[in-house]
Amino acid sequence: MNPKQLDLTLLDSFVKCTMCNSNYKQPKFLTCLHTFCGSCIKPDSKHEYTCPLCKSVTGIPKEGIDKLPTNELSDILSKLSTIKDSAILQNPKSPLKNNENVTGPPNHAPPLPPPLCQDCLLDEPDIATQYCTQCNFVMCKIDAKAHKRHCSSHKLISTQEIITMDLPSLLSLSSTPSCSYHPTELATSYCNSCQTVLCEACVPPHQRCESIRNISEALGEAHNTLSSFQKQAKLQSEDLARILECLPEKIQNIENVRNTKKFHIESMFDGLVQILEKRKQILVEKIDSFYEAEIDRLNKVEIDLQLNVNSLSNLSTTCTLHCNSQLSSSITSLLPCLENRLRQIIEFATQNGSLSENEPELDAIIDSHTSYLLENVGRIVFKKIPQPEVTITAASLGLTKFKPCCMAVSKENNNILVYDGCNRSVRRLDARGDLIKTFSVRRGAEELLIINSMAISNSFIFLLIQNQNTVRVFSPSGQHFQDLGDDASKDRKFNFGGFGGLATSKDGNLFIADYHNHRVHLYSDDLYFKQMIGAQSEEVGSLKFPVDVAVSNDGQLVILHMGNPCINIYDLYGNFLATFASFTEDQEFISPLKIVVSNSGEILLNNTETIALFTKDKVCLTKIIRNGKDQPSDIVSRDDNIIMVCDKLNSIIQVFQLSSFL
Repeated sequence: MNPKQLDLTLLDSFVKCTMCNSNYKQPKFLTCLHTFCGSCIKPDSKHEYTCPLCKSVTGIPKEGIDKLPTNELSDILSKLSTIKDSAILQNPKSPLKNNENVTGPPNHAPPLPPPLCQDCLLDEPDIATQYCTQCNFVMCKIDAKAHKRHCSSHKLISTQEIITMDLPSLLSLSSTPSCSYHPTELATSYCNSCQTVLCEACVPPHQRCESIRNISEALGEAHNTLSSFQKQAKLQSEDLARILECLPEKIQNIENVRNTKKFHIESMFDGLVQILEKRKQILVEKIDSFYEAEIDRLNKVEIDLQLNVNSLSNLSTTCTLHCNSQLSSSITSLLPCLENRLRQIIEFATQNGSLSENEPELDAIIDSHTSYLLENVGRIVFKKIPQPEVTITAASLGLTKFKPCCMAVSKENNNILVYDGCNRSVRRLDARGDLIKTFSVRRGAEELLIINSMAISNSFIFLLIQNQNTVRVFSPSGQHFQDLGDDASKDRKFNFGGFGGLATSKDGNLFIADYHNHRVHLYSDDLYFKQMIGAQSEEVGSLKFPVDVAVSNDGQLVILHMGNPCINIYDLYGNFLATFASFTEDQEFISPLKIVVSNSGEILLNNTETIALFTKDKVCLTKIIRNGKDQPSDIVSRDDNIIMVCDKLNSIIQVFQLSSFL
């Protein structure tokens, strides 16, 4: 913007009322410091006026609008602007005729009337040619001469001269202060007590006031105060600009939080609907199955009863005939047969003449499902899988291919070991997910290795090889040490059968979930076999098809087994402590495959559809419903309460805060 345009813009802001879009007439300040024409301010019934620009409320004095403070600068500048615009439009020879510096109406608007003398006593005032900067009014040539004789100190300027003035020049015309009581007199002093500007004649009556100062000194102090206010306003403006700049981001954050909460609520109710639909289907199928079988049984009973009724009728007829024949030998020989047949019919009627005794058992099943819903549906929170904080991919590791199949976390430094199925190797990553080292797990010309579980201790790295029924042991540097299970005695050989899990304790002990042998093997930190935990039986605390094992920080062994689907808790010596989370009653946990215990004691259970989080007191708190596009093959927990999910299908590892699952 060039200086002339800037002058016009600034001048417009001081001379134009935003309500009527005309030059100010009696401009009045509101408490918010916005200015409007006195006639544009329309107070309401409460003697208040709401600013249309900032919505601030200004109380209007009882005496009316006139008692509001006048914006004297805008009053003077608006008069000067009117004079300037009118003089330009009335002067056909003006170089500014084409609105180059005109703030008034455009060329197509009707011309402004020429300014008339404000001091003329004639009925028809003459056209004004002079402007008094002290009195702030225009006058004709005759009155200008008279005004000069009486007010010799006042400065008169030709209206034609005003045409060529820029904004600073116009502002300088209003810089001479006038007496508050005698507007035609120059001010020489300022009364602090009365806050009025005084000429020399007005000073004596104010001698009793506490402080009368020279006008230059008062103006200097006022300028300093205004400069200070200006600096503060600038700083505040910059602060507000920064806040304003951040507001879109804050609004977006709030929008994201709102959408996330709505998403969680929708997910929760989606989960509830899924549970209700599944349980409804189960109960309807059980009821249909029970009563269809009962109806089929009763139909058969009906047929048999009809046959027995016919048989009774024949029996009655036979008895009648023999009685009438009076053949005692015939009656004697027939009597045992009749008694036997009659007893059979009575027993059949007794056994089949009522509904099944299994009906109370069906009622118990329905009651158990109803109790589960009442106890759990309102307590469990359903969520969709949250957004991960970090996603580890082949690109982030600098690899061309990457298929993470299983993971383990070092308790010493939170390093992550990942088995990469693409090249049958183990990748060691630091806590940030950066690749540190790679080593191969193959021996010789091995081609097929199916590995679904890993563990790490201070001394060794362990990999469970399903198709070989062995646990391969490596040193921390990646050197092959030995294989467990291939040279063991028959009763200690492994039979994983496609499942199985590994876990280590703080003291280095290794626990191996042996799926088809229904037990967990315990090895010491120097790889000596110590004992077997669990055995297949119907007793409480027994194991049946254990699929995974985990160790908590407080020294408890947590075993997930699927024969009688539930979680068993043992101490590290194999003593049974408790069982919980029976999955026969929970269709959302069909075939859970992995179990992990967080640093703070929560138990996370994972299958291909759901991640369930149990609190320390074994209460299911959250169920996270996956989106169907994931195929989590492993889940681990770090000591800093970071949860990592290994997604083999999408070739990624997702990193979450445990709190995002709560």
